[in-house]
Amino acid sequence: MHERYFDNAATTPVDPRVVEAMLPWFTEFPGNAHSLHHYGGKAMDAVEKARAQVAQLIGAEDPSQITFTSGATEANNWVLNALADQFEVSIVEHSSIRDTAEKLGIPFFYPPAEVPHLVSSIDAPPRQPLLRAQMLVNNETGTIFDERTRVPGAYLVDATQALGKIDFHVGDLEYVTGSAHKFFGPKGIGFLYQRFPGSIPPFITGGGQERGERSGTLNVPAIVGMGKAAEIAIHETHQRHDHVERLNEIFCCSFEGDFSYPKEPPLGEYRINGGDRRSSYIISLSFAGIEGETLLIELDQAGFCCSAGAACSSKNTEPSPVLKAFGVPDEYIRGTIRVSFSHYNTEESTYQLATEIRRIVTKLRELR
Repeated sequence: MHERYFDNAATTPVDPRVVEAMLPWFTEFPGNAHSLHHYGGKAMDAVEKARAQVAQLIGAEDPSQITFTSGATEANNWVLNALADQFEVSIVEHSSIRDTAEKLGIPFFYPPAEVPHLVSSIDAPPRQPLLRAQMLVNNETGTIFDERTRVPGAYLVDATQALGKIDFHVGDLEYVTGSAHKFFGPKGIGFLYQRFPGSIPPFITGGGQERGERSGTLNVPAIVGMGKAAEIAIHETHQRHDHVERLNEIFCCSFEGDFSYPKEPPLGEYRINGGDRRSSYIISLSFAGIEGETLLIELDQAGFCCSAGAACSSKNTEPSPVLKAFGVPDEYIRGTIRVSFSHYNTEESTYQLATEIRRIVTKLRELR
């Protein structure tokens, strides 16, 4: 199931165990979690259980530090809008931070020099910020920006592409955001972690749900689903990671001909973007002399699902600012695709994907 789905950085399949946990909250227990009757009480108990599961996944000291949102995009917008005059943000952030920062006039910074291949084209901001936004795993390249790449200070960390995939602990971070659908939970549900709950004013007002911090009727089935996905991830992250690391090795080595018999020559004129410290789950691969969109269409016709980059900005025809920041030449940016793995992919399907990419790229270059 889903062996040929290689777009897991856009969204992951929902784990069947998550679906099973959610179903009763659609069919058996219709109560609003803020109603006083026993159906409402059951729903609120389920919500609080899920809050504790998410807190455990990220190593939060207290479940009260978790506020449920519609996803990481909302949570990122919430923090940035509340504290815009105190922030600077990394130039390689997800669009929900990068575009919001541009709208609010928040300055950008380049992560420290320990991260290879980043090319600065802007001056350092004229002030010392109180807060920085710097994601944990880049959604386009898989580059890991952990504590080794952070200068001292307070941070908002978008951990969306890290949760359930690499070990993570909130430590002394001020704010952390995440989305369930990136770790095999349902779409439309996420969270904001606040080191000090109530440290920012509400972004959405109304009925005063979530202790007055985020109004709106709680999406109990989705919250339960995220909690279950978090619980599964706590127990299975290392096992999944070992499997995906092997898939990553097979995929990358295939372009050097290492897994073919007889051995094929290296493909040539391609690059893997994002430096050496990358998540095994995401590969940004660029080919000279082709259009990435054409490659993706042919892969889709062959039954493989990949993407050009961030699904949130896949309709944008401008070159990726993230890839430009990593110093990828324009002729390679045009030929970029993103392959993102999960434990549902197999060694066989991974090798088949690499083989199909080699075939299509060679054909397209011959047609130049």
